[in-house]
Amino acid sequence: MTIEVEDLREVHLLRLSNGPANILSVATGVVASLGAALARAQVAPECRGVVMTGARDIFCGGADLGDLGRADDLRALFDAIEWSDIPVVMAIGGPALGGGVELALAGHWRVAVRTAQFALPEAGLGLLPGLGGTQRLPRLVGAERALDFMLSGQRITAEAALAAGLIDAIVDGDVVDAAIRFVRDGRVPLRRTCTRPPPPDAATAAAARRQTLRSSLNRAPERIVDCVANLSTDFAAGLRLEAQWLDELVASDASRGLRHAFFAHRAAMHIPGLDKRRKVGPPATAHILGRCTHARHIAARLKASGVAVSQGEPGEGIGNPELLVMAAEAEGAPEAPVAEAGAITALPRGAAALLGGSGVGDAKADQAAAKQVQFHCVGGGVLMEVIRTPRTAPAALAAMAALGKAMGKTVIMSGDRGGSIFERLAEAYVAPVRSLLATGTPGERIDRAMTRWGMAQGPVAAGLVGSPTAGIALEADMYPSVASDAQIVELCLLHLINEGAHLIAEGVAWRSADIEIVALEGLGFPRERGGPMFEADRIGLPGILARLRTLHAEGKLAREPAALITTLERGSAALAGHDAAAGGTRLHRREKQALS
Repeated sequence: MTIEVEDLREVHLLRLSNGPANILSVATGVVASLGAALARAQVAPECRGVVMTGARDIFCGGADLGDLGRADDLRALFDAIEWSDIPVVMAIGGPALGGGVELALAGHWRVAVRTAQFALPEAGLGLLPGLGGTQRLPRLVGAERALDFMLSGQRITAEAALAAGLIDAIVDGDVVDAAIRFVRDGRVPLRRTCTRPPPPDAATAAAARRQTLRSSLNRAPERIVDCVANLSTDFAAGLRLEAQWLDELVASDASRGLRHAFFAHRAAMHIPGLDKRRKVGPPATAHILGRCTHARHIAARLKASGVAVSQGEPGEGIGNPELLVMAAEAEGAPEAPVAEAGAITALPRGAAALLGGSGVGDAKADQAAAKQVQFHCVGGGVLMEVIRTPRTAPAALAAMAALGKAMGKTVIMSGDRGGSIFERLAEAYVAPVRSLLATGTPGERIDRAMTRWGMAQGPVAAGLVGSPTAGIALEADMYPSVASDAQIVELCLLHLINEGAHLIAEGVAWRSADIEIVALEGLGFPRERGGPMFEADRIGLPGILARLRTLHAEGKLAREPAALITTLERGSAALAGHDAAAGGTRLHRREKQALS
């Protein structure tokens, strides 16, 4: 069911009930159903007004990204709401995000629970609030606040929304009951945001904000400022500009890359082989083996996540924790492997052990393996790569995934088949850098080329290369003495693409999305480019394969061209979206439509 409709005589209650986030979807009929229900309410003899709300304590999680090509259907719905002959009150019982905020803006009144949150995250996807948001929001809260809200993408509380003028009241009780009583009172004027004058500070606020914008592949912030700068009394003209610039952004490479990165993060949340229906929470208690810096950091993050933490050295009693954590430094002690294996084996049923290194010794490994999970934290601690062995119990993996989420980390699962995804991608990235350094290209030039291309930091400045010339044989015939920016970028990118394809084919990475996330979060790959696999498809696999073969023949490629790229190129398939666990390339319908 997409919406629920209750005819309460004086009030018609329309409740979004479309999946867990109450998404506004054209394809599933939500938008058409809302429009039809609104039309029926307007001709019902006794109906004084409409209350719109969402199911499951969520107002609306936004518009379906797969419907970007059908935004006119949503605009028509919002226009019908705003020009309704009877008042439409938005009862916001939880998060209102993206298109959910724009839906609320189209209503005549907005009331929310105290725990409600509001956000317009479109700029982070290379888009703008293109359903009237850039025109209605400044009319309600002023140009400066509207720009802050749209450009930051950050969530604001109900209190902040009330202070800004985004909502009209906060309700501590049942927000739907309060909205119904408000309509039944019969003295609810129609307040159409579109008829309000534009804020007088629109031009000056936009001009000032334009000066703060950084040069970027993502032009969404620039277009948001343009929309505010062009606010006028002609509301329809503003909507036309907004729609024109949204279409421009949707077609841009930067937005396609950002949307791909968004879907890659969503894919990473689903661990292959785990029952999605079984909800597993993070452990309540944990024991940290060791008191090194790494151990203290983990302990602090666990405590911040609400986990009760104790600490000790190898060989000491650990109690009965639901989680045993061993940092890499603790494993260096001579007695550590035996102590750890015994400790893991002694853990209570359902408990798990999280290891920061390469695992326990063989003495009791068979007994401990089911509870043992290895991990690496990279990307400044934002990313947790969990090494999955054939003997690791699904319950232990589920517990680690829940723990990583509670700690605010992105969790990636990788197979135990030869190094971690991060280690191998990082080595592939710096392999050509070492050769470039050895043949005369300055590290500063390499870093400049990669950061101009979009990397968060150059490989030399990031410390990925180590000692720039240590152990490197000078091979003057392999590269030009000083490589151009284009040559530097091509060499680094092709090595990343090739290694990523090898990792998928070998089963170290379960899917291309895992490669993307590790590159984005661990190596600082530009989000506007989606990830190495997505960038390969954007360039074109035939061209990628031809260059890989040329570099390999010239001795400039660290490994032979991945057979997976050859296979996909022959079948005209995509590298991005390839799911090794599913035996091929799989893109969710929404991602296919959102990236088309």
